[in-house]
Amino acid sequence: MSGVISGPGKPLSELAGQHGPVAILCNGSSLPTARLDEIVVPTFGMNRTWRFPSTYYLALETAWLGADYKGDYFLNATTFDIKKRPANHDRGWRVPLSYDAGYFETIEDGFFPGSTGYLAFQVARALGFSPIHFLGLDLGGPHFDGSESWPGMAEHQNRYFRIAAAFLPPDSVFICESPDSRCDVFPHSRFGEITSCLS
Repeated sequence: MSGVISGPGKPLSELAGQHGPVAILCNGSSLPTARLDEIVVPTFGMNRTWRFPSTYYLALETAWLGADYKGDYFLNATTFDIKKRPANHDRGWRVPLSYDAGYFETIEDGFFPGSTGYLAFQVARALGFSPIHFLGLDLGGPHFDGSESWPGMAEHQNRYFRIAAAFLPPDSVFICESPDSRCDVFPHSRFGEITSCLS
């Protein structure tokens, strides 16, 4: 566990042992915002996606907890913005971080924060979910809320996804409903695969 940063919050190991598919909501304009309630698999949201109050998901968000814990990450099984409701910090599961390498698959090692989406991807893998379906992983152009992504996003993200791909079994990660995604690492899937795939 060398280099792992720990802090307040419930241990993420409480959520371990998951199985089956999972959806990760990213910020690209291809995110099907009007159809999120159709998703029937466990779902990770982050950053701007907390704005969808009718959608229940695990929100992966940063929190300011004082000088000792700047930029911590928590999973919260609610739809609030943790930065605006500090009283609920104790409801979250602490996501341990590590800066020793570019990809991790165990809670004990911590996770590399290459981006919030990349962090959610590693956490989903460590908890046991498979396959993973990314929605809104455009890696360029405007976000779904009209704000702009930064110009180097595709190169930055693809670099880390290529590192991760070397450790992944085939058909374990997909880009869902983002035909113009600049992610060149994973194959594509259809929205129907996360709205009707639970037995």
